[in-house]
Amino acid sequence: MDEFTQKVIDKLKYNHILSKLLAPNPLNSPSPNVEVSEIIMIITLTSGLPIEYIIELKWSAILSLNSKNQPKIHDKLNISRYYDFPISYKLHERLSNCYKNLKYPSIESKIINGYTNNRDLKSLHRSIRISLISISESVLRDMMSYTIDDKYLTQIIFGRRVFEVCGYTTKTSKKLKTLFKLKTNEELFFFLGYSSRHAIKYNLSNISLDENKKHRYKNGESHSFMDDNKHFNIKIGNSKEHYPFQHFQVFHDFLYKSQLYKFPIITNGIAILLLLSLTNGIRLSLLLKLKWSDFFLINEKESTMTFKKKIKFEGSYLNISEEILNRVQSFFSTSMYFYGIDMEKKKVINPKGLTYETLPSLEYPLVISNKGNQLTQPSLHRELIKALRDLGFQHADKFTTKSTLIMYGRRIIELKGDHKPTIKHLKEHFNFRSTQDLFNFLYINEYKGNKGVQIKGFNTIWEHVLYDV
Repeated sequence: MDEFTQKVIDKLKYNHILSKLLAPNPLNSPSPNVEVSEIIMIITLTSGLPIEYIIELKWSAILSLNSKNQPKIHDKLNISRYYDFPISYKLHERLSNCYKNLKYPSIESKIINGYTNNRDLKSLHRSIRISLISISESVLRDMMSYTIDDKYLTQIIFGRRVFEVCGYTTKTSKKLKTLFKLKTNEELFFFLGYSSRHAIKYNLSNISLDENKKHRYKNGESHSFMDDNKHFNIKIGNSKEHYPFQHFQVFHDFLYKSQLYKFPIITNGIAILLLLSLTNGIRLSLLLKLKWSDFFLINEKESTMTFKKKIKFEGSYLNISEEILNRVQSFFSTSMYFYGIDMEKKKVINPKGLTYETLPSLEYPLVISNKGNQLTQPSLHRELIKALRDLGFQHADKFTTKSTLIMYGRRIIELKGDHKPTIKHLKEHFNFRSTQDLFNFLYINEYKGNKGVQIKGFNTIWEHVLYDV
């Protein structure tokens, strides 16, 4: 795969494409061709099967009819292959509606007819490629020069998604080679556009923690591998102490909904710090080192400043959503005003960035006290509790500087379960040598060797692929 084609493939985002396909059709009477084309794309993108195989399927492979002649989607494709291909519940409603919109064709008829020769198949492949491009608006200009055979495009998108959410393991590689009828890892990596297994970047930042993030969890909540009812309101065993955390999403939503402009500057800064710690699993004390220069670039010649495309901190890139970036930018204006710099005065937005009458220094710390001093580690816990009380957080006194780390780690285990690559990365992230040490830190008792029930995980790559769609 050449470098230009590689850039195009990188821009074809699986979640974005599938979320668009699963959304209700905006047309009152979508054409049969549109409906059939979308069904084919949904099935091939969620199974990894080639389009040539999908077009031979009958409706009975997907659904049956109940006593009221209404479609009932199967739990898996009714086909004879080397693997079971589950049909996620997230697809059921869309597939059922497509079938109804096509006026209930016979379940023994093919999903699509009329593609009997190479010319017809090439036309179908091209049509699907155009549909995928139109969904991914950002690649429209780049597609003129890409060199992939259209018939492999959906499989490449699927295969790359598998490695994105599963990481590389021998088991995952073997399944994909069998699915794509390839013999060696080298053939598999070349097919998917990787130079080697080391080019497959599985990171904790790939995991979609926030249920409200764009193109995430639109079609249903993820399977939860952990629901042990541990939170601020519950005491630890027979002790008088309470658990020092709550569910990730609950605390995330609390922070996100807080109207920070009402509060002192230190409360603003700590709220931003809590969001960054919660979504990246980084210690609050370490984040105190953040400066505005970590977020912004200044072009003195153009008198502009822009957000960095990637924000690197302590050797790693921060995972920052657009919503959090907006909070950071708003807080930046507040912070600069504290130093006597009016960032709203004669501010101009242009394609090159934000232009200000007076460009500020970016060497100020992100978090400062109400007296303008940099917040230090010895006073962190005291100021953290004060800030949470300011925000109206009812469990402020139970909060510790490790609370956000615990919520982050527990959220990852909740979503991915007993997934070896994820647990390995999480141990490295928190610097634990054993899984037991990691789980003790996260207050997780359910593991081998304990009295609790062992945490389970996804059984197949197909479940991993759709966990956050």
